Amino acid sequence: MSELIITPKSIEEIKIYKNADCYLLGNESFCVRYNHSYSNEEIIEASNLIKSLNKKIYINVNKIFQEFDLEGLNEYLIFLKNINVDGIFFSDFAVLKLAKELNIEDKCVLYHETYPLNTSDLEVILSFGIQGVIISKEAEIKTLVNATKFNNVGMTAFGHIEIFNSKRRLLETYLKEHNITKELVNNYNVKVKEMTRDNLYPLYQDKNGTNIFTSFVYSALKDFKKLNDLNMKYFIIDSIFLDQEYVLEVLNIFNKIRNNEEVDLEKFYNESKYPLDSGFLHLDVGLVK
Repeated sequence: MSELIITPKSIEEIKIYKNADCYLLGNESFCVRYNHSYSNEEIIEASNLIKSLNKKIYINVNKIFQEFDLEGLNEYLIFLKNINVDGIFFSDFAVLKLAKELNIEDKCVLYHETYPLNTSDLEVILSFGIQGVIISKEAEIKTLVNATKFNNVGMTAFGHIEIFNSKRRLLETYLKEHNITKELVNNYNVKVKEMTRDNLYPLYQDKNGTNIFTSFVYSALKDFKKLNDLNMKYFIIDSIFLDQEYVLEVLNIFNKIRNNEEVDLEKFYNESKYPLDSGFLHLDVGLVK
């Protein structure tokens, strides 16, 4: 059965998003693209709540780690093992190596922005004995359809797509250069605009560096029924930069579609408070001479 995975901004939101199947949490020392940094104490509290609801708790550990990070990473993985989380979403294969040493590789789910992109990639990755794989946000619909022959793959189904990532603290540097004293670091309300375009792009900088996201919200709602019927497992609804009421509406729509209830998607798209787009999903991507 498919899993609707949500990224709550607080423990209270876990209760509000009660119709989700799983909750993906993270800590800024070990992940990027989070909308709240959960301390170990908060993760324990959230874990107890989620398990009392008979739901799953997943932890996002998708940072790219350096040599000096590994000792802390290992301690964090031991902590996650001890509280028996249901899954560990990773991007750096150092996480998988350490997880294997702790005998928890079967809890690992590869979660990368631009990889994997085809069924050959999936076959290799799943041969490592991990729990599952999230396919690249750049994947076309035909790739997603082909990927459903595996029973443990998934996708980001709704949310802003990251288009730029750097370990450099670019916003902080800009503020210093222009003597701007506004508190814009660790701020989810910052947007940037290119000189030649009208779109506003959400930007977030923390101690890990700088992330810039699409001006639109990626949505696979129109393809969800097809992919769900083909037994795709994971569907992530990423709530970063989105307000709670809107995310709850989106979650309810996903649930209605999954339950074969009537949904007016055209009305939702036309009235959406955020611009929606399917990204690469229906683009004919290929080599051009």
